[in-house]
Amino acid sequence: MVPRSGAESPPGRRSGRERCAAGPASPLRAVRNSPPQALRFAVRAPVRYQVFANVPARRAICPDAVMNDPNRGRRSAARLLQFLPVWLLLQASAAMPASVRARVWAALGGALARHVPGLRRRIDGNLAHAMPELGRRQRAELAAAVGRNAAMTLSELLFNRRFGRSLERFEVRPEGLEALVAARHAGCIVVSGHFGQWEAVRHVLRARGLACGAVYKPHANGYFNAVFRRNIGWGGEPLFESGPAGMRHLVRHLRKGGFVSLLLDQRHARGEALDFLGRPALTSTAAAELALRHGVPLVPAYGTRLPGGRILVEFEPPVEHTDAVDMTQRLNDSLSARVRANPDQWHWMHRRWKHAGRLAGHRPGRRRFRACRGRPRP
Repeated sequence: MVPRSGAESPPGRRSGRERCAAGPASPLRAVRNSPPQALRFAVRAPVRYQVFANVPARRAICPDAVMNDPNRGRRSAARLLQFLPVWLLLQASAAMPASVRARVWAALGGALARHVPGLRRRIDGNLAHAMPELGRRQRAELAAAVGRNAAMTLSELLFNRRFGRSLERFEVRPEGLEALVAARHAGCIVVSGHFGQWEAVRHVLRARGLACGAVYKPHANGYFNAVFRRNIGWGGEPLFESGPAGMRHLVRHLRKGGFVSLLLDQRHARGEALDFLGRPALTSTAAAELALRHGVPLVPAYGTRLPGGRILVEFEPPVEHTDAVDMTQRLNDSLSARVRANPDQWHWMHRRWKHAGRLAGHRPGRRRFRACRGRPRP
């Protein structure tokens, strides 16, 4: 008989947990004998075992080890060719002073936002949806400014170590820092959005001895993902990959009294349809749920660009603990006020309002979300 869950394994047979702790005899045997949740990362032959190539042998069959491998991502000749232009741009940018590099990338981003049809249409559609009072020319000028800010932010992220050394550019308002200092050993969740230069918030905290981890989404290109992950690590460790395994590590970090930063301004298919810029938008309530479950403060923080290359870093008072939906709506209201004051500093290229109009008042599951695919955005 097959032992039930929780029962001891028969003599001579080890459980999946015991095999994971002991380690495999060989990488190929590890893949054959892995539990199903580890095999879901494998792809079709002949690259089926690539995902295990950079994982130590004793961790090869552990799903958490695969999820948190810094070298994750597909690597092939095609991916290398895709990464080659980016690598050349990075090599050329590395020789430039920071001010020159920012101007070059900003000019490139503005040109892309103006002349790439798909990107231009998405930014223009989002602006028309959230700010219908703007005319076509105003939206076109704003789209170019959005592209400049996004490219400048990306250049600073890809040279994050150098960016973190320029603390003289940061103007910090200390009013909201008291709550974070008080939570030094108790844990805290810092919430922001793709607005201005959000990475400046983590650099300010790190300079004050409050290292703040972050959640990131790995890129499909393994070469770019390795560069991106290595650079965002300069803003603070540890880094948590988006997904179930990363969430488990994040919870452990919070329980130990650590800090973590989250960006909650992207559409979440299973989120709540909450107001954002006057329109319903599917929003994740994960940050509020974590704050309530672990009793840690939830602090909105922003890095707003100022003239002359300066960045204003502000920390708002912690959100009052009520319920997850109400707290998340307050976070949306906080970011909405920032976006309305400086609309050129938010990333309007996200599909923020997709399906939200039809799903308002519902918590969509997988089937409902799939049923809505292909329908026009409200």
